[in-house]
Amino acid sequence: MIRATLFRIGSSDLMVECGIGNNSLAQQHVIQALHSSGLGGGHSGIHATYHRIKALFAWPRMKQTITSYIQSCTIYQQAKAEHVKSPGLLTPLPVPCVPWSVVSLDFVEGLPTSNKKNVIMVVVVKFSK
Repeated sequence: MIRATLFRIGSSDLMVECGIGNNSLAQQHVIQALHSSGLGGGHSGIHATYHRIKALFAWPRMKQTITSYIQSCTIYQQAKAEHVKSPGLLTPLPVPCVPWSVVSLDFVEGLPTSNKKNVIMVVVVKFSK
């Protein structure tokens, strides 16, 4: 088990950084403890997790290891906020002037078999609203 040691000097505490080295199992346990559990805020982002771990531990290519772990964390990927612009208002398509000038065709597949058929073909003629 790898621990950071806390020293008390007078009235102030001094935290000593703990080096883990290339022990990938220990690295994964540290990242999980400070990213995935409630100890570290619960699935925080790369920047926050990196700075939290960097204050206590050190190992080679630490930022790369933390980044790849968090990018593979499905809970974080689903919960993180999206930073994209709103798509804006939808604009209606123009109504065709002549029947059968605009036709769409679609197939609905994966249906249970009925009368030896399991696909429906849907044809829509876009002539009226």
